[in-house]
Amino acid sequence: MRGSAAAEAQQNAVGGGRSLTTFAPGGEQLLRSVETQGAAAQLQTAREQAGMAASDAVASLQPGVRSIDGRSSQARISVGTAARLVVAGFAPQSLCDLQVRVLSRALPDTYPLHKDEHLSADLNFHGLPGGGDGASSTPSRPPQRELPVTVVGGDVTALCNGSPTPQVMRPRAYSLTVMIPPGLDNGRRTGGFEDDADAVLEVRAGDGTVYQMSGVTLVALREPLHLTIFRAGPLQTVYKVTYGDWKPLGVAPYRFAEGQSIDCPANGGGDLISFNGMKHGFALVSANMITDRVDTGDGDGFHNAGSRVMLGAYGITFNDNQSFFAGWGVWRSHRSEIGITSGMGAVVDVRPAHDICLSNYYLSVTLVGPLDMAPW
Repeated sequence: MRGSAAAEAQQNAVGGGRSLTTFAPGGEQLLRSVETQGAAAQLQTAREQAGMAASDAVASLQPGVRSIDGRSSQARISVGTAARLVVAGFAPQSLCDLQVRVLSRALPDTYPLHKDEHLSADLNFHGLPGGGDGASSTPSRPPQRELPVTVVGGDVTALCNGSPTPQVMRPRAYSLTVMIPPGLDNGRRTGGFEDDADAVLEVRAGDGTVYQMSGVTLVALREPLHLTIFRAGPLQTVYKVTYGDWKPLGVAPYRFAEGQSIDCPANGGGDLISFNGMKHGFALVSANMITDRVDTGDGDGFHNAGSRVMLGAYGITFNDNQSFFAGWGVWRSHRSEIGITSGMGAVVDVRPAHDICLSNYYLSVTLVGPLDMAPW
């Protein structure tokens, strides 16, 4: 069953055909957000209610090693997107030495290993919870690895630029604006991992005071991936095409018939293209179709007497973010019978009527997924 109509279609004449770009539900907004600033995200250790002082909002936090759960506040941090964080209990003299990092088991081994075992009870990596006596047959959890977070603004930045002196500063709650940089110190892009709904945010001061917030959602930076389909290559193993009634010739959706007097499919048809098994959070956001001839009017397609008509229409209709219908029309060219006469008026040659039925299109798709990851 076909899904709802596509959000938007753009048509432009391209020779005798057309180019149509159609977005999946929500695909245009997702693509725009990726191209401008990456996935939107916000990080909060405490929600500040209207009229509530910051120190009251985080009054339950005490100095020393602390571990709190960020799930209740839906804490999120996205690569390349500024986020707000509130900390409390740090000695003012140690604020300028804060180190912030995200710990995650989704990070590949290109990221440093987190070795501070006394802060996280599960850092011995003996096995999953409920693993019994920790026998070697128990599957091991990936280790936590570190992703640096940069302080780019907030109270701490102002204080450490030489405003108040440490003697007049009192321990209280301080706001920080932090960001996972889109590029690392070694020149690599900050990517190569999936989203992680169970990451840990760690804030450490120079005096040894440490906070860890668990249950933070780490959102990987997204990028678009443009793929041409219906061509030989590895991609053909990961999408499936269910062709319409008028079967094409070969692999590509090229349909053709000709004869002296033939009927073309009156309403065109549609092919179902399904992308199966996409991984790592990839989604299909748009599809582009370039059609074959769609010109109509008097005369056949080769400037002879006759006519040209379109039966059905080309177009793309998304079912969801994994499949769509490629609707195809049929271009019909009819050449009228042609008689050639001699100078004496006698018919010396007759070219019979000739009909052509043609349907063909080319497809490319755009996927969006985590930076430097593959969809299959």
